[in-house]
This record gives sequence, structure tokens and C-alpha cells, in this order.
Amino acid sequence: MREVLRQQLVCYRLQLKVISTSWFDGALAVFFPLMFATATLLVYRVQDDPAAMQYAGLGAAVMGMWTCQGVVAASLLTRERWAGTLELVVAAPVPLGRVLVPTTMALSTIGLYTVVAAILWQRWVFDLELQIASWPLFVLSVLAAAVTLAQFGFFLSVTAVRYRTSWALGAALEYPGWLLCGFVVPVAALPDWLHPVSWSIPTTWAMAAVRGVRGRRQPVVRPARLPRDRHGVRRACLRPRPAAGRLRPPARHLGADMRQTVRVLVIGGLMSYRAMFNWLSPWILVPSLIVSPICQILLFAYIGRTAGVGDDEFYVIGNALNYAAIPCLFAMSATIAGEREARTLSVVLTTPAARVPLFLGRALPVIVNGWGVAMVGVLFGVAVLDVRIPLAAWPSFLLVVAVASVSCTGLGLAMGAVVLRVREGAVLGNVLFCVLLVFSGVNVAVSDLPAWMAEVSVWLPLTHAIEAARDLADGAALGEVSGLVAREVGIGVLYAVVGLVLLRWLEQQSRRHATLERV
Repeated sequence: MREVLRQQLVCYRLQLKVISTSWFDGALAVFFPLMFATATLLVYRVQDDPAAMQYAGLGAAVMGMWTCQGVVAASLLTRERWAGTLELVVAAPVPLGRVLVPTTMALSTIGLYTVVAAILWQRWVFDLELQIASWPLFVLSVLAAAVTLAQFGFFLSVTAVRYRTSWALGAALEYPGWLLCGFVVPVAALPDWLHPVSWSIPTTWAMAAVRGVRGRRQPVVRPARLPRDRHGVRRACLRPRPAAGRLRPPARHLGADMRQTVRVLVIGGLMSYRAMFNWLSPWILVPSLIVSPICQILLFAYIGRTAGVGDDEFYVIGNALNYAAIPCLFAMSATIAGEREARTLSVVLTTPAARVPLFLGRALPVIVNGWGVAMVGVLFGVAVLDVRIPLAAWPSFLLVVAVASVSCTGLGLAMGAVVLRVREGAVLGNVLFCVLLVFSGVNVAVSDLPAWMAEVSVWLPLTHAIEAARDLADGAALGEVSGLVAREVGIGVLYAVVGLVLLRWLEQQSRRHATLERV
């Protein structure tokens, strides 16, 4: 027994050091749940109900533990395989289970760090102080939840070992866990057929124990269809900033050979997009671009029902368009930064092809991808939730969704230029996605945000497109939202110009200092 305890302790300390090595991963493990907790608390704060805020604050403080455990544990053994150490772990005289248990316990320790960070964040940003009847029992309940999550992570890591993109499977389980385990939505608010699923997850019981220590009732579950307050806020027209000078040398002037330009724009972009799947399995599209957006829509739709804010249509449109940013940000930056990783970026930039069609051509498939992801969420809301969009509004609605995808792709182009000098492109993409979630009116109307957040939202993609899409769904004509659509296009052009200028500037710097492929 002494030897077993020693092995568990040594393995736990070693894995905790390994997990804590990258401060990028540690910051993301805290930042991502904090942003979703912020979005949740902003929704609950609209009604100014202290009891509901206490309920949401307690769940938001604990739900970060699920993120730390689920996403990382799903790819635990897969990462060992990538590092070439899985055979050593399996062949060790210690049974594999005794290696995985302390590893998942180390992940739960990181989750405890997110609980403390979330409590401090709520106190600092929302002036929300959790009212706990017994802090010792609260700490004991949180520790029990950490142990429970560690055992769930052990099960998940073993189950997902044969799944090539297991990290995507873990990420797809994030929203269902937040929804089913009673973190920010009461289990009683879910459909009856989901109750057995919720109570079969050990974390649900752990969360119930945490709430039981507080000694408060859960908020009253309100009807599914609630009247939505329509905000007619209209901002001043945002015009794209004019680009100073040309973005390419005169020798590469667009129009010298129109056929060659179209070939670079269309065929080159398709080839670059298809090249991603030489190393990335297409099956990643299912959990990342279909399951995750649907689960995010369900999560915030039920949060809105519980908080008594908005209706299903409000959250479906906001979150569906928000998830269009995922392919637009990640795919766009990957098609550019991937050239650097493959050591082919210098070859691309020395070709005689014009720069504008070379890089904008890579954006065309990404725009279609983002549009498709958003429409999957919208159609799901129409089919399953209480969403009704007039038949006459669909052509205009599809156009607005396409404009939102274009705008996010412009931001993705600027992000791709930054990734040329930043190693952690995935971290930057997640940060931008969370910024759009909180600031762009996805789950809270811009007029209900603090003044400084509303000022920032005007300069971000999706803000005007989401408002225009909601107006169209309520029966407005395309001419009535044309100003919003024009502003959204202007913002997308602005970010695209910034991205092209950055790419051009980095190319010039590389010629002077040979630093193009340096990170």
C-alpha cells in the first residue's frame, strides 16, 4: 500500500508540473470559462434578480473545472502517442489505470484554480459576493466535485484513445456538460427525457451538493417562450478606413492577366483549403462545427429561459452567427500560418502572383464554411426550438449571414498575419472567439451592456449583423437594415485591409532581416 501511495503521489506531482509548463495553456484554461461565465452573468443581470445572480455565480464558478478536465483528459493518451511515449507508459510495470488516475487528479487541481479565479472575477467585475452558509462544507463539496471529475476524466481518456482527433471530442463535450450538470441551468428546466442523462453524470450530484451547502433554492423555471425587449439602438455609420498606398509592388498590378488572377483567386484558394485535411481529419468537422454550435445554442437558450430574458429566437440567431467565427478565425489563420510551419511561406511570397488574390482567394472557402456553420445552428433552432422566421425574410436573412461570415473572415485574415509572429495561434483564436461572444451582443443586447463594452462592440464583427438578422426575423425589410449590413461590410473590409498590410509589412521585414519564418 505504501508503494502504491508513493507512486500515486510522484505521478501526481510530475503530471502537475507537466501541465503547468505552458502559461499559454494555463491562461486559456482560466480565460475560456471566465468569458462564458461573464456572458452567463450578463444575461442573468438584465432582470436585476439577486437570487438568480447568486445561483448563476455559484455555477459559473465551478463550471470551469469541467473545461479543464473534459477537453484535456479526452486527448490524454493521444498526446502520449504524439510524443512517442504511449508504448513506454503501457509497457511500464505499473498498471495503466494507476498512471491515469493521478494524471486526471492533476487536471482537477488546475480546475480548482479556475474556481478561485472565477470567484475573484465575479467579485471584481460584477461586485457579486457569493453567500455561502458554511465555507468549510463548500470547500469540501468543491473538492468532492474535483475528485468526481477526475474519475470522469479517467473514463473519458480511456474511451477516446482510439479517436484520432480526441481533443475535438473533448471540446464537443464542453457545452453538453455545462448544460446537463446543472451549472447554470437547473436540471428541472431541461426536457424530461434528459433528466436520467443528467443524473447519470456524477458531476451533476457534485454540483447539487455544492448548491446544497449554500442552502438556497434554485430559481423558478419560466416558460420557454418569453416576450423579448427589442432595442432600436442605431450607431453612426462606420466607414472602412482607406488603405494608405498600394499593398503590392507595381510589377504585380492586378489586371495584367485577368485569367491568371482568377485562377490564383479560385483554384489557389480551394487547394489551400483542401491542404488542411492532409493533416487534419475531416471528421473533426462533426464535433467542432456541428455538435458544438448546437450545444452552445441550447446552453444559452436554457439560460435565457431560466433567467427570464429574451426568447429562443434571440439566442439562436446570436449564437449561430457567433459560431460562424470559429472556421473564419481558425481556418483562415491556419491556411496562412500553415505555410510557415511547412516551410513553404517564403516560396509562396516569392511567386509572381499578386498578393490580393493570393490571400483573398484563401478566404473564399472559409466564408462558405462559416456561412454553413451558422445556418446549421439557425436551422436547428427552427426545427427544435421556438424560432419562427417569416418565409419572405429568408433571402435577406441568408445574405446577412453571408455578410457576417465575410466580416469574421476579415478578422481571421488579420489574425493570420499576427500568427506569423505568435506561436500559440489556437490560444489567440479562442480569445477572439470569447471576445466576440461577450462584446458583440450575442446573448445580451448591446444597449444592456456597460457603456465601455458597447463602444467596443461597434468596432467588432458580428455586432451589426446579429442585430440585422434579429430585425429580419421579426419581420423587418432588407432596406430597413441596410445601414447595419453596410457597417458590417465596412468592419470586415477594415480588418481585411489591416491583415493585408501586416502581411506586406512582415514580407518586407523578412527581406531585410530574414525573419519571416521566425517565431
